[in-house]
Amino acid sequence: MKIKDKDEIFNVWVSFTDLLTGIFMVSLFVFLIVLLKDFIAIKRLEELEKVMEKIKKEQEDLKELAGDNVQVTDDGRIILAADVFFDLGRADLRDSAKIILQNVGKKLSEFLRQDGRKKRFTVIVEGHTDTVQSHLFNQNLSFQRAKEVVNFWEDGVSGLNSWWDTGLDLFPAGFGETRLRAKTPDNTPNAENRRIEIRVVPKFNEILKDWTQTN
Repeated sequence: MKIKDKDEIFNVWVSFTDLLTGIFMVSLFVFLIVLLKDFIAIKRLEELEKVMEKIKKEQEDLKELAGDNVQVTDDGRIILAADVFFDLGRADLRDSAKIILQNVGKKLSEFLRQDGRKKRFTVIVEGHTDTVQSHLFNQNLSFQRAKEVVNFWEDGVSGLNSWWDTGLDLFPAGFGETRLRAKTPDNTPNAENRRIEIRVVPKFNEILKDWTQTN
C-alpha cells in the first residue's frame, strides 16, 4: 500500500514537472517570437529613419531656390516678402513680382519632378500678416494672398506659361497674425511678419505606404 502511494506521488510529480516543462517551453517560444518581432521592428525603424533622413536632405536642397527677394530657411520653408509682391492691405499680385514668382514656381516644379518627389510632397502656400488691422481682416487678407499665388501658378498650366506641373499638390492657407516671425504688439507694422511662406510638406501616408511595400 505504501509503495502504491509512493508510485502515485511519483506519477503526480512527473506530471507536474512535465507541466512546468511545457509551460517553460511555451514561454520560451513566445519570448523568442517577441524578440524576433522586436528585432524586425528595430530594423524597420532603422530603414524608416533612413527614409526620413532622405526627406530632410531633400528639404535642405530647397535652399537652391534662394535668390533676390526669396529666402529659404534651414527647414526648407521658402519665404517671400509680401511687400515685394503685394500693395499694403491688398491681395492683387504686382506685375513686377510675377517674374519672381514664376522663377520660384519653375524651380520648385523642377525640384519636385526629380526622383518621384511630387508623390512624396505637398506644397502649401501660406499667407501671413502683421498685427495692423483686425484679426478677421488679416485672416482673410492672408488667405487671399496665398490663394493669389496658387492661382498664378495654376493659371500657368493653361495660360501663357507651361512650367507648372499639374500633377503637383498645391494648397493655399491663411494664418493672419497668428504666426508672427517678429513678436510685436497689436497695431504694429512689421515687414518681416508680412510674408508668404511656401512649405514643402512630406506626405507621410504615401511615404509609409511606399516604405512598407518595399520592406
